[in-house]
Amino acid sequence: MSVKVFPIDFIGQGALLQPKDDQLHSMALDFCKRELVGGEVNLSKFNRVWVAAEVDEGGKPIEILGITGWVYRVDIPVFRALNSAATAKLHQRLHTYFADQGCLGTMDGSVETTEVFIHLSSKETPEQRCANWSEELAAAGAVPADRFIVKVAAK
Repeated sequence: MSVKVFPIDFIGQGALLQPKDDQLHSMALDFCKRELVGGEVNLSKFNRVWVAAEVDEGGKPIEILGITGWVYRVDIPVFRALNSAATAKLHQRLHTYFADQGCLGTMDGSVETTEVFIHLSSKETPEQRCANWSEELAAAGAVPADRFIVKVAAK
């Protein structure tokens, strides 16, 4: 078995965005439906997507064996406030700034929202957390994110 990596490319822009290779795109969507939790993935929302596929003797993909894609996300590694008023004001300021940058979606989902990561250290004590931190996260609709930090280095 020979495996090759192929990009999932798109042509056009906005509402006119179309997969460059319809068959490969369709195979990738089928793979996602079958192998990913939730299954429905809009691959055009990623900055870049690649699939690993078993190929025939001519190098044409015949079965998707894996997929990866990446996106840019805002990550807030530092957020510390000593009282609930400061916590709320900083939260409001960040939210307003991101909205000004075009990151504000709609509640009905007609415009996609932008996800933002905020770092909460598992090593800090309760006294080191911002005042009202859990209430502010709840008000923002925050949910835990399944993430690991990986350092990219030359091999």
